[in-house]
Amino acid sequence: MGIPTRPMSPRGVAILVLGATLLGQAMGEFLSLYESYLRATTALSNSTLGGLVTPIPLLGSTPLGLLEYLFWPVLPFIGLYVLGARIDLNRHLVPFSAAAFIGGLVGLRVGFWVGQLIFFHSLTDSVLVLWFAIDGFYGFVVAFSAVALKHIRITKSSG
Repeated sequence: MGIPTRPMSPRGVAILVLGATLLGQAMGEFLSLYESYLRATTALSNSTLGGLVTPIPLLGSTPLGLLEYLFWPVLPFIGLYVLGARIDLNRHLVPFSAAAFIGGLVGLRVGFWVGQLIFFHSLTDSVLVLWFAIDGFYGFVVAFSAVALKHIRITKSSG
């Protein structure tokens, strides 16, 4: 039994895309702040958590960095690709685009603020407006590319 291919409503498209981009971006930002927190704490070399921020030689990234990359953009991309057959971009381009962009913007803020409160016990807002807008666009690009690839695959196989 596969995923139903019945097209989604505009509201369903907006909720799915907003949720995927918001949760993925928030978890990615949260893990990034957690890595910064672990690097800033003392006695990290004697701790078992020190391995989470030690770069893996061949990959050039830390285990937390790889986990961050898994949450954003890999998992939202895979999820939207799988469900992309149900999203009709011809009919729902505007709600799809708005939800993807807003999900990227809000997800970044939520992850940043929660991480600041938990790890640094303060709420500072040092994110530049340009960086903020770029992350919203990044949310749109990840979501759009996943759905567009699925659309191309469906179109090639049926035509």
